[in-house]
Amino acid sequence: MNERTQPVSGPEFFRVIRSESMTFPDAARGTPQLQLSDLWGLSRDRLTKVVPAVKPNIQICVSDRHVRARIRGVEEDPILFELDTANTFAFNRFNGKACIGEISADLAAIMSWEEDQGYASTRSLFLRLVRLGVCEPHNAI
Repeated sequence: MNERTQPVSGPEFFRVIRSESMTFPDAARGTPQLQLSDLWGLSRDRLTKVVPAVKPNIQICVSDRHVRARIRGVEEDPILFELDTANTFAFNRFNGKACIGEISADLAAIMSWEEDQGYASTRSLFLRLVRLGVCEPHNAI
């Protein structure tokens, strides 16, 4: 069985290598690890334990009521989110110190939202930023 694979670009290659190198030590010790692509399927209980962090070397800027990222190798700065209280509060907590559960509970409290709405907003922003290559879990999942 000879499996053919598609070549990957330089940045994608290094993302895969980095992901594998981050999970290999724990996997070698018998601790199951997930890939970033598995984040979308995590239960609420597991996702609330994730500690989000902005990747190193990502520059954040504000332009036309939007928060954007300057990513090396990307020509146009992608829009991360609209500049508003909820998104800004959650994003500022994506610093590798608080888990999604804490961030979403605090967001719900300051916005006078139900807990589910705080979680949904935080989850949505985090997964969007992961997809854009701006955020990643700071802890093992």
